[in-house]
Amino acid sequence: MKKIIAIGFALVLLLQAAALAEIPCAYYSEHGDHDWEQVDVQMPTCTADGQYTLKCKVCGVSKVEKSVEAYGHDWQPTGNSEPATCVKEGWVEVRCENCGAVSKMILTLAAHQWAVKSETKSTCAVKGVKVEECTVCGKTRTTESPLLPHVFNDWTVSRQPTDHSQGERVRTCQVCYKSETEYFYPDGTLVRGGPRGDAVKALQTKLIAMGFLHDVADGIFGKNTEQAVKQFQQAEGLSADGIAWPQTLTAVNNRYQRTVLAAPTATPQPTPVPQVNVTVPDVVVVSGSHANMSDGEGCVYWAEGIGFEYVSCCEKHAALVEKTLRALAYTDAAQRAYMTKTSANAWNSALEAEYAAWAAEDPANAAAIEAARDAYRALSEAHAPLFAANAEDSVKWRLFTAMLECTRLCAQLNEAGE
Repeated sequence: MKKIIAIGFALVLLLQAAALAEIPCAYYSEHGDHDWEQVDVQMPTCTADGQYTLKCKVCGVSKVEKSVEAYGHDWQPTGNSEPATCVKEGWVEVRCENCGAVSKMILTLAAHQWAVKSETKSTCAVKGVKVEECTVCGKTRTTESPLLPHVFNDWTVSRQPTDHSQGERVRTCQVCYKSETEYFYPDGTLVRGGPRGDAVKALQTKLIAMGFLHDVADGIFGKNTEQAVKQFQQAEGLSADGIAWPQTLTAVNNRYQRTVLAAPTATPQPTPVPQVNVTVPDVVVVSGSHANMSDGEGCVYWAEGIGFEYVSCCEKHAALVEKTLRALAYTDAAQRAYMTKTSANAWNSALEAEYAAWAAEDPANAAAIEAARDAYRALSEAHAPLFAANAEDSVKWRLFTAMLECTRLCAQLNEAGE
């Protein structure tokens, strides 16, 4: 109906426009517009806009103008209604306070009214099931509950571990009687990814001293430590699995005491105090005295004249200098080769620590510092074959190269901290 009224209203406007164009008007010709007067006014309703009619007093042409939009119904409930259920929509009757029109507002379906019909509880073997039924329409729904965890008894050992193999133990669930088997290491075993701490650090320290580990003793059993354990096991004729079994740890302790702690101390060596001067071509290393140092906490490196470089070692590096001198003092070639290798490994470990400290002090240049460290590692690896040849002068050069590089880094850190 509204569409028909709108179409009719548009046709009236078109006809009026045509009449304005066809009927001559003397007033329009003189003033450029008709001499309008308002002849009809229609007030707005809930559904129709308000409007009025203008008519020319000279030629009688008219047009309709819109005044106010329709203001819509003012619906109010009459009291008649039907509530919605879970299977049928409800309704509420409303009447317009303005025009008296009557309509119905539809109410959507209501929720089901669930009540538990049956229920079984979950166990560790069977899921629980709950069945509910709607008290209105009789519809049912089923939901499952997750399995509960097992309730296990204490572990029962079925196979005891040895000093080089895992043990086996079993436990059983008290509810469903399911069995679970677990393999476990003997007490004291150290393994990659296992607990960290002093036990791992002690193992690393011994492996470093014996030349199997080229890293720092940080108490973390990682890839490098695992590889060092494998190499040690191969050297001792043990199963090389990289696991530090009690058997392996005993072998490490025995070899450490035999080769490191029991090394001869009465062999000729320079007097460590008050000062020890060791000269190799173009390098002079001074240890044991801190007379030339500003604070005694870091190494001091300086050049003097042409062709000589001097290093005054701090207490930490002075100990490594003495270890180097003792290694070079051995008269037995095989023993000297082993001890000089151990000394070089100790210097390399100290060097790694200095590079790490330098990178921590200067994070902006960490990439360049790591590149310098990698370059030195390559140089160190290139010198490795010299040990096999037991070229004494070349071995000395490698030792003093590591010593000089390490103390240079120490001096760099010392200056940065001032």
